[in-house]
Amino acid sequence: MLKTLVFPFLLLLAASTLTAQASAYNDLVRQAERMHANERNYKGALAKYQEAFALQSPLAKDLYNASCSATLSGDIDQGFGLLKKAIESGWSDEITMKMDRDMKSLRAQTARWDEMIALMRKKAEELKTAQASLKSAGISSDDAPKLLAPFFSNEHWGVMRRDNQAEVMPAIFDLPPFFGNVVLARFRNQWYKMDFSTGAAQGYYPPTPSLSSPIFDRPVAPNAQSPAQGFVVDSTGRLQDRADLYAAFSLVKYVKTSGLPAQYWAVVKFKSTNKWGVIDAAGAPLPGTKADFTSLEVCNSASPIFEEKTPAEQVLVYQKANGERGLLDFAGKSHLVKGFDSAALLSLEMSAKSGGRTFLKFSKNNKWGVIGRKPGSTQWIVLIEPRFSDISGYGYGFTGSFDENNTESYQPQEYLFRVREGNEEYCVDLQGKAYRRK
Repeated sequence: MLKTLVFPFLLLLAASTLTAQASAYNDLVRQAERMHANERNYKGALAKYQEAFALQSPLAKDLYNASCSATLSGDIDQGFGLLKKAIESGWSDEITMKMDRDMKSLRAQTARWDEMIALMRKKAEELKTAQASLKSAGISSDDAPKLLAPFFSNEHWGVMRRDNQAEVMPAIFDLPPFFGNVVLARFRNQWYKMDFSTGAAQGYYPPTPSLSSPIFDRPVAPNAQSPAQGFVVDSTGRLQDRADLYAAFSLVKYVKTSGLPAQYWAVVKFKSTNKWGVIDAAGAPLPGTKADFTSLEVCNSASPIFEEKTPAEQVLVYQKANGERGLLDFAGKSHLVKGFDSAALLSLEMSAKSGGRTFLKFSKNNKWGVIGRKPGSTQWIVLIEPRFSDISGYGYGFTGSFDENNTESYQPQEYLFRVREGNEEYCVDLQGKAYRRK
């Protein structure tokens, strides 16, 4: 029988920004469900599930349903194989398994069936072991952000002390845990808030957080601006009347300071020269720049609508015809000229209150490092030298608290970066120190 249980995930993108790949996955799963339930075409349903699983990591309930399709199509071995993957991915509904008519042929294989039940119960016990370990470690929530770090082992994440590498919780979690007033960890597709003093684990169902990706709000341009030299945008953020000048246009920055007119900047590609530049609403170039870039890529950790007291850490990656490549800030200053081969925004792995630092990952000779602002300065510098095969995100230490009704009540404080070297994953701090258990 098809199951519709949905495991909660921490969404790093809003529902409206689901990728085409995720949409295709969902469409294939729905087709498989219809073929199984309505048409009883179990082989066809299994084929659709397999096609979906090739697009992205499957959900536990979809793996379970695929196991049902495989079993009813007569493939017992594949039925067990998919059931095992479902359990390893978070499936834990033992009662349903024991009553499900679709599983009758698997239950008849008593020895193999008992192995599946034992595996499911063992997985459930792992969280209890981690809770007991956390309680016995005796770590206060005040010390946790600076004292703890995630570590990676056997394709899962655990928690260790930074000072002596002692294990605080075993490597059973899907993602690197976060530390603050609680430990926030995802175990078998379910998020938990875990108390430091008692080890108690409470299910956490976070709402979709604010985006840390460079996806912009739709600002309204001032009505007084003339399209004769610069640009005018409508209430949806679209360019009006200047398609004759620009082959590409993106409104990237808006600043409103008390008592002063609002300022707008846009990245444009000029049709006349095929070059890129940054202009204001009057068409004037960003001070200190010319429209002579062969490419401009905006890196920004928030929307361009900034509150007056919120620092706007925005930067562009530019390239010129002579091969010069560097970072360009909105004061028109260049940084790290010819210092890297490519750069991209590093996303905060959990949404946070605005005002956190912005970091870029950069590559040189096929290795990745981290770029950020020099503390107390507008200068962008190399913070971690390029030596990793990839850097996927950062975060993990925070102040404030997690609340189902308000995920904006905390800020990142201890910056750890999730890196990869070959097949090994671990975290490093801003000084490049690695945190991993031998």
